[in-house]
Amino acid sequence: SYVMAPFEQIIMEKLRNRLFQHVTQLDLAFFTKSKKGSLISTMVSDVQVVQEAVISTLQALIREPITALVFLLTLLFISWQLTLFTLIILPLTGLVINSISGPLKRKTKEGQKVLGELVSLMDEYIGAMNVVKGFQKEKYIQEKYEGKNAHYTQTQVSVRRSSELASPLTEIISILVVCAII
Repeated sequence: SYVMAPFEQIIMEKLRNRLFQHVTQLDLAFFTKSKKGSLISTMVSDVQVVQEAVISTLQALIREPITALVFLLTLLFISWQLTLFTLIILPLTGLVINSISGPLKRKTKEGQKVLGELVSLMDEYIGAMNVVKGFQKEKYIQEKYEGKNAHYTQTQVSVRRSSELASPLTEIISILVVCAII
């Protein structure tokens, strides 16, 4: 990862530049439909998710092919039938694990959306602070913020719980596959 750091960061720099260029080219109508906080939150968190994926993918592209080749050759040397069985069952296992992670992805997107609404509300308040204070609507804004914040908390609890359940389920499925292979 020490050697890969410049490559990873250059890729991310290009991604951020392209994303910003794309946003600057959007119609004004898009910005009237979208909340600023939601847009900023999505841009920041999505780039962060992509960055983690890029880093892990680049690391895997270097390490994993060599490891996979060694394992495959070892398996073929031990038993070609076992190798064939393994090559059939592993993709099926991948499909099952993917079906477990699907709901987690949806909940994570919901969390990003709610966080965007929370950031938008903060931005709206700060931008219109004089108006809010002038009409003495601080309590209304506070209640609205607390409602959104509670929704965000519930969403994050759900994401966290789903994440905590997904890992053991994935491990159990993996163990069952290994047992089936053995």
